[in-house]
Amino acid sequence: MRIVKASYNQAILPEHQGNPLIEALPPKKSWEGMMDAFSNYPEMAEDIRDHTNPMVREEYLTRLKELRQPLPIYYDCFRAIERALKQGYSAKNPLTPTMAQYLHYPVNERPHIEPKTGYFVPKAETITLIGESGTGKTSMLEQVLNYFPQVIEHSSYKGLP
Repeated sequence: MRIVKASYNQAILPEHQGNPLIEALPPKKSWEGMMDAFSNYPEMAEDIRDHTNPMVREEYLTRLKELRQPLPIYYDCFRAIERALKQGYSAKNPLTPTMAQYLHYPVNERPHIEPKTGYFVPKAETITLIGESGTGKTSMLEQVLNYFPQVIEHSSYKGLP
């Protein structure tokens, strides 16, 4: 599990600004930068290709499972997952009265005073990935999801604990 300390970046959309969950996501990269992040080319010494022992050459073939040459659809998948994350986090800004009330009061015991920003309404976006068996859907998702840390620790945000 990859755990990182929060490093905040200015959100692009005004409605995402001031939301530490969104601002702690990794910063945007160019298309080329994303393709580099998703690529993996296992190293192989040139002398292995001409090695006299075929068992040694065959052993190196196992590294082919680690090879990742991303296709343009990787970027599309990344954008869909990033949008889904931001959509979900947009309703969960821990600094809003709505989220504070949701976190502190069970739904059936919440006070009758509605927060200025309204009661919590969960937002979610779904993603459907369809394709034939063995075409790399799972590998692509693993590559894309590994771009995002699994846990982001927030100790303080703009001076707030």
